[in-house]
Amino acid sequence: MHDAVGHAVTVMVTHAGAARLGAADGPPQLRETLERIERVGRGAMGDLDRVLGLLEPLPPLGPALRALLADLPPHLAVTLELPCPAVDLTDPYTEVLHRAVREALTNTLKHSTATAAAVRLRRTRRALCLTVTDNGRPLPAGPPSSGRRGLAAAHHRAAALGGTLTAGPGPAGWRVEVELPWP
Repeated sequence: MHDAVGHAVTVMVTHAGAARLGAADGPPQLRETLERIERVGRGAMGDLDRVLGLLEPLPPLGPALRALLADLPPHLAVTLELPCPAVDLTDPYTEVLHRAVREALTNTLKHSTATAAAVRLRRTRRALCLTVTDNGRPLPAGPPSSGRRGLAAAHHRAAALGGTLTAGPGPAGWRVEVELPWP
């Protein structure tokens, strides 16, 4: 629930904040922002249906990531680099990588001042390596909470496939790396 609904709600809240700040600029910007909120809300319902087992699994990784990035607010510019030719992944790999990207970008939106992020997937002879980086400084800490569920869940999903997930400060912001064994 955290990964699916949590991400969508974070994005909707971010868009709502943008609408509030941009309302003085006139109806076109407000209309665009509200359309994004509606689209993300529909996506949240799709995620919930998938959790309940009512819909098919995720599409292939490339289209799934592009759809995820299309719903992000415009103040966060995200570049996506996938290997060419595209890696043909099975559902467990697609799900682990998609959710790791979603969690990393959700945390970027919630916990930093980032204006840019990069999602890179590369394949070595033995592994798939996903890196998500941003250029943001962490926001001041809020009230204590149980937190860290999303990264912990992403770590467990990677470990279930024999992989690893690490997260921490990078050269210019935050960095999340997932490495999954590849036959």
